Amino acid sequence: MFFVLAFNSFFITLFSFSVFIIVVFILMDKIDWRKWIVIIAILSILMDIMLHRALGVTLLSISISVVSLYLLFILMPRKKFVLSYLPYFLSIFVFYILLSLLNPLIQNGSFEVLTWGFIIFSIIKSLISAILIWVINIIMDNFRSNKDLLI
Repeated sequence: MFFVLAFNSFFITLFSFSVFIIVVFILMDKIDWRKWIVIIAILSILMDIMLHRALGVTLLSISISVVSLYLLFILMPRKKFVLSYLPYFLSIFVFYILLSLLNPLIQNGSFEVLTWGFIIFSIIKSLISAILIWVINIIMDNFRSNKDLLI
């Protein structure tokens, strides 16, 4: 948990890029859902404290993002090809938008203005995150099997 907090704090400070959302989506299917909920709740509260956000903003953004991911999986079933990671991309995009909208709403009672630059930057971050999830899933699947590494 310490490494996730350290890497997330580093990348958010440097690139405004969240490693936490990648870890959430990778661990979602890898561990038991009860353990997953406890880990995500603790990490998101600690992340809100470290990044000086209102408590619960990250947890609420993650929750809505995970629900949107499962709803998108109803429309696009999970398979092992690149286009099946489109729901991950859209859910991560929802996470970044919600994170920027909910923090000022909870702290000040007003929405933040979304600019085209921020939306394009969120799309780029979401695309990078979805590609990283795809690559990590391929690597983890190949480590579990005895096949050669195929990308």
